[in-house]
Amino acid sequence: MNCPYTPASTSGNWTFPASSVHYVRGELTPAEVALVASGPVSLVVDHSAYRHSHILDAATVGELLIDLQG
Repeated sequence: MNCPYTPASTSGNWTFPASSVHYVRGELTPAEVALVASGPVSLVVDHSAYRHSHILDAATVGELLIDLQG
């Protein structure tokens, strides 16, 4: 994998772009699946050291629904 880098400072520290995969597992009731289908859907991380949310696009929600309704 090509991983370009740029100097973060003159101290020799380098910044590398990074990515990761996280698997989210859980069971939803039929009513909760219906809520996913009605959208919008957000993926939310609520941790004291890191908080972030992201609204899932329609294609991602569609794939998620295939799994949930499967």
